[in-house]
Amino acid sequence: MIMVPGGQVFRRFELLVVPQMAPIDGIFRYFEPSESHYTIGLPPFCNLIDKPGISVVVSDPEVIADTLSDTSVIALKGRVGDTMTCQGLTVFVYGEQFKTDLIATVRVEVHSRQVIYTKAKIGYQSQHTLSLPTETGKQIRVFPNKPNIVY
Repeated sequence: MIMVPGGQVFRRFELLVVPQMAPIDGIFRYFEPSESHYTIGLPPFCNLIDKPGISVVVSDPEVIADTLSDTSVIALKGRVGDTMTCQGLTVFVYGEQFKTDLIATVRVEVHSRQVIYTKAKIGYQSQHTLSLPTETGKQIRVFPNKPNIVY
């Protein structure tokens, strides 16, 4: 609305504002033990070394983001939730402190998984129970560090 002296309306404009998400440049997926704290380093997806005043913002306020000095690696620190859940984050990288120059936008997914840590001797049987939520059917895969002795 444009008003002239005296309070009369000179012109009236109607605007339709449609918010838009910045395009996602990449997606990174990580798998962490349930109910644990994590620190992950995003691989260098853009060159941040020669840009002073880099600012990193994460969509989740409980996750802390920081750039590692003299590298293009961004470190994220947070906590994953219950078993079989996914914490979706959007990371915005700005070229300066006033957040007007958006360099990159990436999506980070941290998946929470049930984990069993065990030691077993060869020749002895070891049995474990893996409890998972049963809201929907799921296919389970086992990833041991020595797959030739798991059967």
